[in-house]
Amino acid sequence: MFVSKHIIFGAIISGFLLLVFPQMGLVGASIIFLSSVLIDVDHYLYFVFVKKDLSLPRAFKWFKRTHYYLMKLSIKERQKHNEAFLFLHGIEPLILLFLFSKIWFFSFYIALGFIIHLFLDYIASINFKHRLDKVFVFHEFLKYKKFKSRDGYKKRRKRN
Repeated sequence: MFVSKHIIFGAIISGFLLLVFPQMGLVGASIIFLSSVLIDVDHYLYFVFVKKDLSLPRAFKWFKRTHYYLMKLSIKERQKHNEAFLFLHGIEPLILLFLFSKIWFFSFYIALGFIIHLFLDYIASINFKHRLDKVFVFHEFLKYKKFKSRDGYKKRRKRN
């Protein structure tokens, strides 16, 4: 799911939570909203690691281009590709945030934002018929090498 949809749905859900649980306050709702969007920083860090490029606009274009490339593939072929190693998109960061919330309560709001984001990503994965087995970051890391690179679409250079 693209960032724009995470912004829209994150704002709607955060606003709804604020109406239902006014005791969380505007700060809590803002943290939930921001974390529901900013979890995608791991996409950018993945781009920086793979491409050795710090450009945020190029990162966005790269992910968008690869998304459209994958959508052109058959469902069976699409499921052979990894999407990227996203270290914040899994159960382990949620567990750490919930444990940390015993010390710093605002990490509970961050965890809620992550849950919103992951839920929206899961719905998008069902809709686009992507792999649905991405739950544990560590498990994904171990499986990571078995899939075709998301860079599999690299443009071929003309031979002289």
